[in-house]
Amino acid sequence: MKVWTTAVDATMGTVATRPITQQDAGGYWGLADWNTTSATPGSGCDDNGQNMPCDYNWPFQSINYELYGGATQNARVAWGTNFGFLGQASYRVHGNSWYGGNLPGDPTASGHPRKSYSAHIVLGLHSAAPVEAQVAEAETLQQLTLSATVGSVAGTGPAGAADPTPVAYQPAGYDHVRGALSFIASANRLDANLALAAGTLSNPLIVLRGYTLATPPSLVRLGDTTLVADVDYFASVRADADELWLTLARDIGGAVNRLRIDP
Repeated sequence: MKVWTTAVDATMGTVATRPITQQDAGGYWGLADWNTTSATPGSGCDDNGQNMPCDYNWPFQSINYELYGGATQNARVAWGTNFGFLGQASYRVHGNSWYGGNLPGDPTASGHPRKSYSAHIVLGLHSAAPVEAQVAEAETLQQLTLSATVGSVAGTGPAGAADPTPVAYQPAGYDHVRGALSFIASANRLDANLALAAGTLSNPLIVLRGYTLATPPSLVRLGDTTLVADVDYFASVRADADELWLTLARDIGGAVNRLRIDP
């Protein structure tokens, strides 16, 4: 979801960390108007002749339900969900045919006892297209393959920041809650490969679990290059969680990105 202003070069938006097939999001009856414009016959609001979809029915509720002052004074970007998303033992997911969607049958999900999701909040220059860049990176993450010859790829993790319910990572190793690539150390070491089928990852965050040292590693290599701490990467230790957090200060792409971490 993206909104922007032409008065100044500015934009803001939200980007899901997982696709809608993995994390239910959006709401109400606006699904039929996806991929249409105001020029598409029948795409407008039925009850008042608008060219655009009804503002109370947009799946991601962009700048609707204004409190006062109109869209230029009270613009909001909301994260829509269907009724019952939180609290109901069973609710109809977005795209359900009951809501006018195209999902067959009557698919439902549980909103009890917890419901968790994560999203990127993006602020920046409209001319730089930061929301689109975050969407492209989210799509790239869905197509990557992680492997390890020393240590292993994390297969599961908490469902949310305050929700310890374990969920399977899709794809393996992609922690959608933190937007990180997650591995498990072997004797505080890792020898792994990040294979990207398409696209580029900018400054990827690596989380290495089972890291029991109090200090960052002495050696980090990407391919055959030895990286310089606080220049090529930024590392910090979460001693209470036995985790090493390491951000690579570069873009990576392609099928071969060997990462080695040694204490």
